[in-house]
Amino acid sequence: MAQNYPVNLLNEKDLNQFIADIIYFGEKPDSFETSELRDLSYVKEHKYAVIRAMVYQWFKTRLRSFLTTDTEQNRPFLEPLNPRDTSYHKILEQYTPDGQEPLWLRSCYEQGRTVYVFNQEKMPSEIKDEIANLRDFLYDDASKKVERAITVAEESQQGKKQKGGFRLRLDALKTDNKYKEYEQAKKASEIWHYKFMVQSAKLKNVYRDERGEEEIIQFADGMKIVRLFTPEALDYEGTKMGHCVGSGNYDRGVEEGSIQIYSLRDKRDNPHVTFEVRGKDIKQCKGKRNCRPVRKYAPYCQFFVNHSGLNLCEDMRQLGLISQDGVCYDIYDLPKNFVIKGDLDLCNTDLTVLPDLSHVIVEGNFDCSYNQLQDLKGSPRQVGSSFNCAHNGLTSLEGAPQEVGMHFICSYNQLQNLHGAPQKVSGNFYCAYNGLKSLEGAPQEVGGSFDCSWNKLESLEGAPQEVGGIFDCSNNGLKSLEGSPRRVGGGFNCEHNRLESLEGAPQEVGGDFICSRSQLQNLEGAPERLGGQFICSNEQLKNSLIYKNSKLRINPLIYLKRFFPRSR
Repeated sequence: MAQNYPVNLLNEKDLNQFIADIIYFGEKPDSFETSELRDLSYVKEHKYAVIRAMVYQWFKTRLRSFLTTDTEQNRPFLEPLNPRDTSYHKILEQYTPDGQEPLWLRSCYEQGRTVYVFNQEKMPSEIKDEIANLRDFLYDDASKKVERAITVAEESQQGKKQKGGFRLRLDALKTDNKYKEYEQAKKASEIWHYKFMVQSAKLKNVYRDERGEEEIIQFADGMKIVRLFTPEALDYEGTKMGHCVGSGNYDRGVEEGSIQIYSLRDKRDNPHVTFEVRGKDIKQCKGKRNCRPVRKYAPYCQFFVNHSGLNLCEDMRQLGLISQDGVCYDIYDLPKNFVIKGDLDLCNTDLTVLPDLSHVIVEGNFDCSYNQLQDLKGSPRQVGSSFNCAHNGLTSLEGAPQEVGMHFICSYNQLQNLHGAPQKVSGNFYCAYNGLKSLEGAPQEVGGSFDCSWNKLESLEGAPQEVGGIFDCSNNGLKSLEGSPRRVGGGFNCEHNRLESLEGAPQEVGGDFICSRSQLQNLEGAPERLGGQFICSNEQLKNSLIYKNSKLRINPLIYLKRFFPRSR
């Protein structure tokens, strides 16, 4: 059964900001005094801000609960914080005032509770689309609640039947039993959007003559970009597209000029992409029913951005568009020998194959994780920083760049060997959580850590011979350590295997040596030089032990009877 309980987050502020940005797009959330919400005239004057605040109240509670409930579902945007990871202290420096472990964090570890880091970049596109649909649906419902409250108050005043004065509650959505849980609201949203689809099928250009539209760009094939100026134009767009640009939600912003709405139309005047623009920033770029636009419309969107001098949004990255030096480029049509000066982020863009980037150099990070790739053909020929292809369906690393400046991450795939990997990696190499049966093809020199844990390895043949950081081969089916690196600069972890001896282990380990929970009968072959602790807890051994020595050569057959349990 699924476990349901709130998770512990290291970066609560990031999650709160993410939720606020869904409603306010980087602006400061609205706040109201109780007296203001009792003032009918004030509420009428600030109606749209009040509606937005009501939706925000729901999102702060219900969406937050949905995002931070630990279940058996895959939640890639909640990344477990591992105190044994080499990046642990850098993460603490990023999210804690002094870079030190707060007391609550240490308490969590002592109680065996996992602590997570919220990373919105890892959020699947389907959840983002769900959230956008929910926002539009709740805007519509909040608008009806506010309008109804105003109407009732005005009628009561006219009939002099009002009791207790006018009062509007910002938590009206949050306390509505119909939307008590995220899934309930999601279902109601789906029904609402479905009705939009039905209506659009019956609609035939109701506002064609006087909608209040202006053609901005005309393409040779009849496609065009139009700007929408009136509520009627917005309603037409919203009804045709099945999203909430109509229904009064954007009317005031468009009339005041703080928001511009553009539409990509075909020659029959059917819309296919809707753009929300504020200043020079595209805030949203949506296809039908709030989904990402269809890929075939990317060239039109690219021309529109370059023609108008606008800044891209996250939706357009999903479409395959990037910006560099004020110019919008399509990653499927980059100039030959193009150099991307920063990062290229294709994470979670539903890729089944990579665009052909074999002639491209990426000076920063390249991230194609959380897709549906089966191979890496088309990868950039050179990556200046890290290469991340985790969480795909890769069965091979063929096509991977052979020049990677920092880390290479290929965990959570379906790899059985490492053929195609670069032979020298300056940073860390992560290949955990695959189906690896062999380390053939592994880089032979790794400057950072090498993690091949949680695979199906029975041998370490093919492992790198020089590892500057930690070597982790835990949670496999190893019967022997033959093939281990000659030297490991950090720790060496081989726990949770089927080892009966330590023969073949590296004789020089700079950090801890962990060989617990195996089938060891003796400690023959243990390192002779150890920079950290020797941690070995096994039922078959007569003594559980830890060696503490940072410089001295140790005879591993001298047992220390004092036992220090490993912290979790």
